[in-house]
Amino acid sequence: AIHSSGYMLADDVRARLSWINDLTSFVLFFSIVALMGVAIVVCLTLFISYADTIKKRQKEIGVLLAFGISNLRLNLIFISEVVIVWLAACLLLVPAHFGIKYVLKASMGATLNLSSEKLETIVTMPHYTWIGIISAAFVIAIFAATFAVRTISKLKVANILREG
Repeated sequence: AIHSSGYMLADDVRARLSWINDLTSFVLFFSIVALMGVAIVVCLTLFISYADTIKKRQKEIGVLLAFGISNLRLNLIFISEVVIVWLAACLLLVPAHFGIKYVLKASMGATLNLSSEKLETIVTMPHYTWIGIISAAFVIAIFAATFAVRTISKLKVANILREG
C-alpha cells in the first residue's frame, strides 16, 4: 500500500543509497594510498636534499675535521639539526592538518550533502598513519645526515678543503 502511493520504506532508501558507503570506503582507501605515495616522495626528497645540503657544507666539515672534531661529535651536530627541523615541521603539521580537514569537510559537506559523522569518517586519517609518516620522515632524515657526514668524513681533510 505504501509503495503504490509513491512512498518508499526506509530499507528501500538505504538500499538505494548503499553506493554512498561504497564511495566513502573508496575515497578513504584512495586517500590513504595517495598519502602514502606522497609520503614516499617527500621522504626521498628529504633524503636527497639533506644529503645535498651536507655535501654543500663540505668545507665546513673539513675545517671541523682539521681542528680535530671526532666523527661522533660531527654526527651529533647534524643529527641535532635534523631533530630541530623535524620538531618545527611537526609543529607546523598540526595546524595544517586541522586546516585541511576543515576545508575538506566544508567543501565535501556542501557538495555531497553528507552527515557530519560521514564527513568525519572520510576526512580523518587514522592516528597510526600520521605517526608512521612522521616517524619515517624522522628516521630517513637521521639516516641521510649520518650517511652524508660519514661519506665526507672518510675523505682526507686536505682533499675536502681543496674541493670545498
